[in-house]
Amino acid sequence: MTTHISKSVSNCFSAMRLIRSVRRSVSKAVLLSLVTALVLSRVDYGNATLAGLPARQLCRLQSILHAAAWIVFRARKFDHVTPLLCELYWLRIPERITFKLSCLVFQSLNGTAPVYLADSINRATDVTTRRSLRSINSGRCSSDSMQHDRGSRFPGCCCPCMEQSTIVCHVIVVTVDF
Repeated sequence: MTTHISKSVSNCFSAMRLIRSVRRSVSKAVLLSLVTALVLSRVDYGNATLAGLPARQLCRLQSILHAAAWIVFRARKFDHVTPLLCELYWLRIPERITFKLSCLVFQSLNGTAPVYLADSINRATDVTTRRSLRSINSGRCSSDSMQHDRGSRFPGCCCPCMEQSTIVCHVIVVTVDF
């Protein structure tokens, strides 16, 4: 994982150097779309596999978001970055990972995820050995853990903590009559 993080950080900072060279000649909206397309897409690529990593490794990816916010707002390096991230509605790296995992679990439970992922995640009520437990009504998920070189990471240890997430997703269904 350290090589993935190192390459992501290197690629993102090189893209931000290119964006910084043209930031005086473009508007803030164009600058934001450049940062979103060239930097945030690289940060979000494959971030579901980063679940469970120590904070010191995720801190390097968080520095990318800080630098990107400074570029978008043309702020100085030592300006506070938290208000800038809040104004952009950007989540911190651990919350981005949790959000992506929650979306993947939601899609797999509702049948819109790829088949290889949907087959590995089940509701706890579907597992016959858990039907007699009191926690069956908690809404938890059960999964076939996929083994990696560092142990079980996705989705085995991530699915059960989906409801403990600090991010709350609301789904609004709107029907339109024509």
